[in-house]
Amino acid sequence: MYYFAIRLCLTLFVEAFVMRMSAHLLTMRSNKQYYLAELTYFFIWAPLKELPLPNSVRVLALLISICIPIACSVGPLHVRLSREMLIQLLMVANEMIAVVVASALTGGHGAMGAPTNRGDLFPVIVAYAVLISVYACETEALIALFAKLDHHPDADIEPPVFVMMLGSLGLIILVYYRLFGQDALITSALAVVMGYCLLSAILGLLLIAVAQRDARNKRAIADQMAEARQAKHVRDEVEATTQRSMDLRRLRHDLANQMRVVTGLVNAGHYDDADRYLASLEAQARGLQGNSRWDA
Repeated sequence: MYYFAIRLCLTLFVEAFVMRMSAHLLTMRSNKQYYLAELTYFFIWAPLKELPLPNSVRVLALLISICIPIACSVGPLHVRLSREMLIQLLMVANEMIAVVVASALTGGHGAMGAPTNRGDLFPVIVAYAVLISVYACETEALIALFAKLDHHPDADIEPPVFVMMLGSLGLIILVYYRLFGQDALITSALAVVMGYCLLSAILGLLLIAVAQRDARNKRAIADQMAEARQAKHVRDEVEATTQRSMDLRRLRHDLANQMRVVTGLVNAGHYDDADRYLASLEAQARGLQGNSRWDA
């Protein structure tokens, strides 16, 4: 009971990092509701997982743990799934780190069962100390990374990354239960699995970075094309405005000349010719005004 209480407290401390990670990587409807759901699941499953349950029950519990943050969050489903898969992959990798540390301290036997004496608590405490340190670094790094990526509209994890993470998670779970089912906690084997977990996570993050770089390049090209179209539009407007200005200047010059003609005709008594000149000038003015409105 004493050993179980210590492990429960240490595991709850680790679970706090997982909840913080999920709350920042996913957009929760309500953080309070999400934390309550996660804690309820944790306190129900923590004593149950110590029992000799079949693997199918453990897999079902894993699926429930994956569904809780997805159900409590909002946004595109593929984004929520991919980010939760990333968190689950890191969780499995981190658990392997703890097992490797405990296995190394106990000569390859691990520290999964109840200890026979108080000295057996030492590898458990050391393993969880390492695990908590790793979680602290990973949590803040992922929060900072996705906070930066989410400033862009295309900050989603790409489908190939999601498929790779899902396959990696399934493979790691199979190896994990295979080792525990046979009670063969070999340090070298667990170290290889742990290395594979970490490599998968690193490759996933690298693929995200490459996808984001390509998206930024495409966005830069689109911006350049939009700027070119805008510059052409502005150039066309300037040319049209210049042309209208020249037409107005020409009309003003024509009006000055033709008004002299109209004045001369009126003084000479040729009123009909003067009316025809005025009608012609009015038609020119209306035509210029119509062209100006069309250009605008």
